[in-house]
Amino acid sequence: MAYPGDEGKVIINAAESVTNWQKCAGPDDCDGNPNWNYIYYADVRGLVELHPDSNFAIRQVFQKGE
Repeated sequence: MAYPGDEGKVIINAAESVTNWQKCAGPDDCDGNPNWNYIYYADVRGLVELHPDSNFAIRQVFQKGE
């Protein structure tokens, strides 16, 4: 895990690939964000529902290719 202030990057091993990325078609797709043209999103509800840990949640946002 990485916490604010930790150095380096986290490497996730054996992670499930997310392949259904979609580009926002307009501001309405991205909650009115003015940078909608640079934002992609993926629906991962199915992966979360199938996860063996019932408390599992996705709370990550990746920016600038990281």
